[in-house]
Amino acid sequence: MHLNLQLNAIACHIVALLWIPIAAALALGVGNSHLGNIMFLGSLAIAADWDHSANFTGMAWLTAIVLVSILLIIWMPLTIVLINLNPIVNEVRHPDKLVYRSGINSFNWLITCIIWLTIAIILVEWLDRLIPPPENLVWITWSLGLLILMLAIGQIIMAIRACWGILNGKSNRYFFAFPVLR
Repeated sequence: MHLNLQLNAIACHIVALLWIPIAAALALGVGNSHLGNIMFLGSLAIAADWDHSANFTGMAWLTAIVLVSILLIIWMPLTIVLINLNPIVNEVRHPDKLVYRSGINSFNWLITCIIWLTIAIILVEWLDRLIPPPENLVWITWSLGLLILMLAIGQIIMAIRACWGILNGKSNRYFFAFPVLR
C-alpha cells in the first residue's frame, strides 16, 4: 500500500479530533472575555425567566461551544476523501477504499456526536424545567459535561484504534456511530 494513501487515511481520523482543542480554546476564550461574561449573565437572566437553573445555563453554553467546534471541522474528513478522489490532484484514478472508509467513518462519528448532544440538551432542558428550582438535581445538568467528556475520550480511543488498523491495512469502524454515509 502507498504510504501517501495511509497518511491520508490517518489524517481523516486526526483532523476529526480537532474539535476537542477547538472547543477548549473557544470555552477558555469565551469564559475569559468581557463579552462572554456579559452574554453568560444575560443568558442567566433569560434562563431564570424560563425556570431554568444556573447549572443548566452553564452546561448549555458548554454544549453549544462543543457543537460549534464540531460543525467547524465536520467537513475536513470528507475534504480529504474528495482530494483523494480527484485525478488532477492525485495520481490515483480509482478511489482508495482505506481513505474513503476512514473519511466516512470519521464523518459518521462527528454526525453521531451532534445527534447525541442535541438529544441530550433537549432531554436535560426538559428535566431541568420539570423539577422545581429548589429541588433541582445538579447531576442532571452536569451529565452534559460528562457526555462531552465521554465523547472526547471515546473518539480519541477509537481514532487510535483506527490509525493502528490503517497501518495494518484495515479500516475500523467507530463503535456506536450512526451510518449516515456509507
